[in-house]
Amino acid sequence: MHKDIPIVSLVVIANPKSIIEFKYAKREIREKIIKFDQIKKAIQDTCMTLDKEISSKEMVELAEFILESDKPIKYDYIKRFNLKIVEPENTLEKSLDDTLFEKLKEYRFDKAKENNQPLWFIYTNDQLADLILNKPKNKEEFISIPGFGERKYELYGEDIIKIIWDKEPEKVNHEAQVINEKLYEELRRYRFEMSKKENIKPYFIYTNEELEQLSIHKPTTKDEFVSVKGFGIKKYEKYGEDIINIIKKYT
Repeated sequence: MHKDIPIVSLVVIANPKSIIEFKYAKREIREKIIKFDQIKKAIQDTCMTLDKEISSKEMVELAEFILESDKPIKYDYIKRFNLKIVEPENTLEKSLDDTLFEKLKEYRFDKAKENNQPLWFIYTNDQLADLILNKPKNKEEFISIPGFGERKYELYGEDIIKIIWDKEPEKVNHEAQVINEKLYEELRRYRFEMSKKENIKPYFIYTNEELEQLSIHKPTTKDEFVSVKGFGIKKYEKYGEDIINIIKKYT
């Protein structure tokens, strides 16, 4: 590559919700940290400092060089820090579903505003998390969650169950739900075992959202598998046949 083309090091923050605190950072550090929407301006500012214009051919060569050189660095943190993966005690991996979390937060806000009450009076953040983790399907399961009871069921129970399951409580197919839960658990266990075997995080195999998509769509062929959101040929080649064999037990 041309020696007169500078190489600029930057740290790009991809999450738009990230807050960058520069209070104690040195100036040379602050100047190297940008958000993703500032990349274009940073490149333009760098180009303006060049003594000569870069031709289209040189830009293509530079782009190809960057693409060729961009190799992901894999760190084996488990080995490096002498760690080991421990399976969660809970039967399901208790990580919150962001979409459901936002829906229940929005419902709480609307109810609090409607009744002129504080948010926590409807349910606290801890109670909200319990709703998502336990996903009650009926009145009995709802009132068994700490912080909820007969009165809260009368006020909010049916609405909440409808939000969680995206359908009316009485229309929930309990037999199908039991099957889906067993399938979900076996697919989660398979993911955990593969993550141990490959020394990677479980979500690198598939995320909770992708796991739910598998449980919902239940692919039993290669074409069905690669059509599920988050899956493709590479994942089929690595895990597809195992996953399909698991799913076939429940279909």
